[in-house]
Amino acid sequence: MLRSVLTMQRKGQARIAIVAGLFLVLIGAALASAQTMPEVVATIQDQPITAEELTEALRGELLKVDMQRYEILKNGLDALVGERLLELEAKKRGISSDQLRQEEITAKVSPASEAEAKKFYEET
Repeated sequence: MLRSVLTMQRKGQARIAIVAGLFLVLIGAALASAQTMPEVVATIQDQPITAEELTEALRGELLKVDMQRYEILKNGLDALVGERLLELEAKKRGISSDQLRQEEITAKVSPASEAEAKKFYEET
């Protein structure tokens, strides 16, 4: 019991570190993209449109894109971390990742009945 609690605490700490790292990556990417744009992005009849005006006008849309990017990065990182943990556990047990997946996941999950599937699709 204590071992599983400690493992869960380590996983929680790792997840916090991962999320914080992704947040820093996104901030850095946003700052880098703002810095690569020229100060004036367009000129209409001698009236400049600045990068600052452009990003301010599109702030809401850019925030959505940043959030999508964050979710994609987070999901990808979660998948990579999960796969790496699976590989490490398989190595520790002296079996292949596929065999571990079969023994610990596939063998323990029963297929949904037709009624359960129908109920799920009706609810979603």
